[in-house]
Amino acid sequence: MALLRDATTVMWKDLKVSLRANRGIGGVLYLAFWALLFGAGLPLLMGETWLTSPEVLFVWAWLPLYVVTPMLGGAFAGERELHTLETLLATPLSNQAILWGKIAAGAAYGWAYALASIVLGPFVIALATGSPLRLYRPPVAVGGPVVGLMGAVAGASLGVLISLRAGTNREAQDGISLALMAFTIPIAAVRAGLQALDVPVADVLLAINGWLLDLVLIAALGVVSFVAVRIARARFVRTRLLLD
Repeated sequence: MALLRDATTVMWKDLKVSLRANRGIGGVLYLAFWALLFGAGLPLLMGETWLTSPEVLFVWAWLPLYVVTPMLGGAFAGERELHTLETLLATPLSNQAILWGKIAAGAAYGWAYALASIVLGPFVIALATGSPLRLYRPPVAVGGPVVGLMGAVAGASLGVLISLRAGTNREAQDGISLALMAFTIPIAAVRAGLQALDVPVADVLLAINGWLLDLVLIAALGVVSFVAVRIARARFVRTRLLLD
């Protein structure tokens, strides 16, 4: 219970700092851009495919990875720059509470975007096409929120790990961007290969059992999260963090 209470304290502190940082025009525009892109732009672009194809599961898996980048960069590197890391590490909070609190803050932030995209999509399509409101296919409706959550946790875990060793917020964000590329390039390559063969991606995904795809994505993101957290816990040494 103490670990949960302390981790929640760290989570709320980081969320408040992030929301406070986004009060300016730049922060508002950044939030609005991602909200409009994934909540309205992609549903309009994909049309009915957004509601029927498991392809949208990949969107909800990757969405949290992108929207939390600025927040995760400051998880440790930002505090180091602002000289608040010493204060945080001087508290009686355990290493696990600090790590889990920062991961939870990033995951909550990213998952909120994924859920907003899931909820808004059907309404945007119905309004744009003038057709009755349609719901997602069961594997997408059930798997979407879970995949979004796992994507948020994986992104937050990787971001915290990178920020843990970065010297500055900018350095951490550059490292996170490289990690995102490592995830994006293979998927883009497969998609480009299918397009080169004139094979519609949506048709390929529709041929795959939707529930199986849910399990594969959840398992893959779970492995990424597990490995990132294990490495982060091993590298979380208070004296080294202060010296770095």
